[in-house]
Amino acid sequence: MKVNSSTHIYFSVFARLRPNSINSLPIEREFEFKQLSDPNLRIITNELEFRDDKYFHVIDGLLYRKRGDSLFIVPESITT
Repeated sequence: MKVNSSTHIYFSVFARLRPNSINSLPIEREFEFKQLSDPNLRIITNELEFRDDKYFHVIDGLLYRKRGDSLFIVPESITT
């Protein structure tokens, strides 16, 4: 499995400040939804349900790149 690094940005920390809203999801669930909405990231996440991968892993529903520290994969929809 390979993700084109030009279309996805990897962050080791993804905490962001944002206004709290009564109707909003927790930031982690918003990121999970955005990752699963990305066709390339959804394929990787689905494959990880059946086997381990040396480059990626899922922690609490979020896709990370294995590279020393786990690097959160930011979906393209967030970066554009």
